Amino acid sequence: MPLQPEWSAPAPRALVCELDTLTSCLAQLPASARVLLLSPNEIRHALGGRNAMALPMPMALPESPTKATSPLARQRATQIDNDPQPAGVPAIRASQGADIAGVVVLDKGSGPEFIQTILDGRAVHLDLVDQQQLSLWHELGHLAISRLDYGHHYSPNQHESLADLYMLWLSARLDGDFRFGWQQYHRRNLALINDRIHLSHWSVPVLYRAMSLLSVAQLASFTDFAGIVSALALEPGGAGWLNEDDLAEYASLVQRVFGQGVVQPLPGYLYWRRPQLGIWMGPTLTHLLGDERAARLMAGHALQIDSDVSVGPQLNVR
Repeated sequence: MPLQPEWSAPAPRALVCELDTLTSCLAQLPASARVLLLSPNEIRHALGGRNAMALPMPMALPESPTKATSPLARQRATQIDNDPQPAGVPAIRASQGADIAGVVVLDKGSGPEFIQTILDGRAVHLDLVDQQQLSLWHELGHLAISRLDYGHHYSPNQHESLADLYMLWLSARLDGDFRFGWQQYHRRNLALINDRIHLSHWSVPVLYRAMSLLSVAQLASFTDFAGIVSALALEPGGAGWLNEDDLAEYASLVQRVFGQGVVQPLPGYLYWRRPQLGIWMGPTLTHLLGDERAARLMAGHALQIDSDVSVGPQLNVR
């Protein structure tokens, strides 16, 4: 059945489908909504090796599937109209379709259980606790962003960062702490250390901004996501964002300082970026290496430590 989120804040109403029951799950949507989505086989292909994916729904659905604008959509409409409704599967009425922000597809058989890397010559390992739940909240975040009037103006990195911020908001409301926010924070830092390709999902500047400026109670008190976006100056072009050149420089510095392929140290490389990078990397290094070892490593690379931020309760690391 369509998931009505159990949190009290206004949230996107989404149909959450597991991959192994995808076809029957999608059949709950009205035909006017189904015609705008990929077919089940196309969705499986698009999901690839990921453990979750969001499929936003247009704000306004056509009155009938045969009025869809594209030839492919009209062709699929004919097919959908002829598809029998699976036994025992309740359909959502067409009048309800406009309330649906989209579909979240979950593959519960995939997804990482931990992430690891090498820091200061030592292998470190971070368990990803309840990652399936965090993935669901993250994907609901993508749907929420798509419903913002300005949602289509964000870059891919900004979209991913806001989806993590949405996850942080729901976690604060439901769990009453930032534990899962810090888990996602450390995960994003470790992923960028491992490979620059993960810059696309590096949400650390946004998560840090949220968790250092707002308490758990303050964040949880927001009744809509747009209010959080505004409070943190994260509208398109807002002061809370780094520009693309800045992001690229930070990613390059992360690889130069922590990357495994670096053989020649360059202590002056991007020296003006090092203090801020230290502020963002410090909580992760401290969590994984301990205070003393992290401080020594950061001092050796001229990375600044922010002693004013507390990571609070933490999750398992080994």
